[in-house]
Amino acid sequence: MNIIIIMAVVGLFIIIGAGFNKDINPKVIGKYLKPLFIIALVFALMFSLFSQVPAGHMGLLYQFGAIRGERTDGLQFKAPWQSIVSVNIQTQRKTYVDIYCFSRETQEVRINGTVNFYIDSQNIQKLYRNVGKEYVQKLIDPRVQQAVKNQTVQFTAIDIAPNREAIRKAVKESLVSDPELSLNSIIITDFLLENIDFNPDFKSAIEAKQVATQEALKAAEQIKIEKAKADQAIETARGFAESEFTKKKAEGDWILYIGQKQAEANQLLSKTLTPELVQLKMIEKLSDKLQIMIVPSGAINFFDPKGMLRQLTEVAPQ
Repeated sequence: MNIIIIMAVVGLFIIIGAGFNKDINPKVIGKYLKPLFIIALVFALMFSLFSQVPAGHMGLLYQFGAIRGERTDGLQFKAPWQSIVSVNIQTQRKTYVDIYCFSRETQEVRINGTVNFYIDSQNIQKLYRNVGKEYVQKLIDPRVQQAVKNQTVQFTAIDIAPNREAIRKAVKESLVSDPELSLNSIIITDFLLENIDFNPDFKSAIEAKQVATQEALKAAEQIKIEKAKADQAIETARGFAESEFTKKKAEGDWILYIGQKQAEANQLLSKTLTPELVQLKMIEKLSDKLQIMIVPSGAINFFDPKGMLRQLTEVAPQ
């Protein structure tokens, strides 16, 4: 349509210029240029009566700079003095690079994130009347940056990365519940925290701390291994000592048992022992080669040590 309008304007200037040029035959102007200009003008007027709204968009109808209505997607009819501006109502995304923030201890942090949003089709006119087509720069951008800064400052620098999901959810909740955005038909669907970065000096300090931590963990693990070995040696020695103690105790118990049984046997033997039995056992112990034995007269218990001594004493003077 714009091309046709340009052609009509160019044709008009050609006709006007030809009227002042005496070298051009006026009949040629009337025969060719004027019909072409009229055709171009007709086409321009025809195309100015229609406008196309893309799918996923809504059309705002403007008349002399004022919003006069809305149009859905597709080919729409309008007056020549009206215009239709397409407004995207699909889910859109805006990416933010290097949002400068600070941690709790004022350590500089740079955040990269993306916000997803769409415009409520029911209140597009309100948004464009109150804010205009630059609603992203006016409403969304400052709130995203402020929400990210408000959350990162609640953590120390070393805790920001481990709590990135908590920060992401908090920023999203802050944007979703923002009254200024909802009143102007801006619906936030999600916030994605894509990257967290620090200045080089701080990153070097973190890396050094991680190395030291790993070394400390390695040393602690080595200590555990050595302690386990020492405990094992102690348990082995204790087991050996207990084994030796058990062995010695068993031997002592056995000796005690033998002694007790021997004492019981001696006690039993003492109960059954008689002088005759003792003499018999002594005779049995004598040599089988013994043929003559002198027995003092009148001695009955001749094997009684005391009796024998007394009898030998009495016989010796004879």
